[in-house]
Amino acid sequence: AGLPVPVGVAGELYIGGVGVARGYLNRPELTAERFLRDPFSDQPQARLYRTGDLARYLPNGAIEYLGRLDQQIKLRGFRIELGEIESVLSQHRAVGEVVVTLQIYGSSDQRLVAYVVLHKDCKLPMSALREHLAQQVPEYMVPSVFLFLDALPLNSSGKVDRRALPAPSDEHPETEASFIAPRTPTEEIITTALARVLGLKQVSIHDNFFALGGHSLLALQVISQLRTILGIEIPLRIFIEAPTAARLAEIVTRMKDQEVFPSVEEVKGDSRTPIVTVQAGGTKKPFFYLHGEWKGAALYNWQLARHLGPEQPFYLLEPYKFDGLAAPTIQPEGPYLLGGWCNGGLMAYEIARQLQAQGQTVALLALMDPTAPVPAPRRLVRSAISLCGNFLRLGKDQQFDWFLRVQHIYRYLRFSRYRLSKISELIKNSEQEEAQLSHLKGGLGALMLKLHALVPRVTLLRQEYTNMYDWAALDYAPDLYPGKITFLWTSEEAWRSMEWQKEVNAKEGEAEIYSIPGNHLTSRTEHFQTFAERLSECMDKAQKTLLS
Repeated sequence: AGLPVPVGVAGELYIGGVGVARGYLNRPELTAERFLRDPFSDQPQARLYRTGDLARYLPNGAIEYLGRLDQQIKLRGFRIELGEIESVLSQHRAVGEVVVTLQIYGSSDQRLVAYVVLHKDCKLPMSALREHLAQQVPEYMVPSVFLFLDALPLNSSGKVDRRALPAPSDEHPETEASFIAPRTPTEEIITTALARVLGLKQVSIHDNFFALGGHSLLALQVISQLRTILGIEIPLRIFIEAPTAARLAEIVTRMKDQEVFPSVEEVKGDSRTPIVTVQAGGTKKPFFYLHGEWKGAALYNWQLARHLGPEQPFYLLEPYKFDGLAAPTIQPEGPYLLGGWCNGGLMAYEIARQLQAQGQTVALLALMDPTAPVPAPRRLVRSAISLCGNFLRLGKDQQFDWFLRVQHIYRYLRFSRYRLSKISELIKNSEQEEAQLSHLKGGLGALMLKLHALVPRVTLLRQEYTNMYDWAALDYAPDLYPGKITFLWTSEEAWRSMEWQKEVNAKEGEAEIYSIPGNHLTSRTEHFQTFAERLSECMDKAQKTLLS
């Protein structure tokens, strides 16, 4: 907050300079909120005026107004600027006017609804607008419903009257395919469950659940209803791979007939397979991707796979299901394209190393913000815990519990240092005593919450995959990887590149480095398009090298 954003990125508009007033007359609270100290000026009395407008710089230096910040909403944990969605939709040549709102379905489910007025004599399917948006904004910013109106309702002052906008219908929405009724009792049960959760009267057997506005939380509700009615547990990853009633019905029928769990792509094995098919088919070499401890990230990776193009097969490897004995099923022989994000980067590195040792070819090893190899001094922590544990005759689980406690204390001390420096900085930059006191209370409150959790419920911590990774990483010393490593770094994680560079140089390896915008998380959620472009460039280069 309060930092400049790159060209093209939306942010709040601040105004500075000699023309800025000193504040509001007799309104000290509003003055403190809107007139802030100017960190870019060497004049002690200089102020920045916080407009509350959402805007962005264009490449030609012009400033584009995107709307008001009071249109910012929070949906499923994501902060969304409705004005940004409206701005992108308005760029479509067929769209005249557009308004996006947040509507409540049922008792608690919230969804984005876009009201669109097309130019005269223009006709446009909902899918075209959805695709136009999906190319420029993250999936969670694409409205679930598009309503086409002849004109937007206006109030007496000529502004859009949002309260007068019509409520979305619960009829079957317009899709690419016409409505097809259920053909079997199983399809009828599934379409009924889908319609109930989505708040629709009916759902076609070929309608994509996510294209109708579904998301992972609603998917879990559908799975729960099907478990109750059919007595079958459908894993979320299978639901994501087969998001239509027709495909789900096929899977349920096979599960009942065979009393086994076949995957969507007929991969032999059971539900414990570490492979999740995000995008099958295509003419290119498959890309195998380890997404670290981000369990349930399949929705974001589905979005990434879509932007890599339909010709690029994309498979997730879920590391917490590896037993080290699984035979290769998707691609028995190389050359392989591998990638890993965060902690998954370390596992991708080791998988590539073992494949090379077996005589296989790894055409691409792409590590995205990978966890740095643990330095030797830190690996002594695990050795010390194991040594003490063996002396005290503690089992492996008890040793893991002690590691969790030590790590929790370390994280608290690190957080305390960061929080105290922030409190000091905020108090130093605040000129009013009330603001200083507020910052002090907030900072100390956060420290107390962390302190309260210093003795956590170890059984819960043991289930967190991050902790499992950290425990395993303490015992991992990377061996030589003879091939080239491709790194994709965000600016925030650049410090890790130095640790990896030391590792590469020590083993006389080869490295190629790409930069991606955002931080460790937003590079995957907000800047996914650039992320996909960089990754696609790496894969295309690797596949061209194979052909040369």
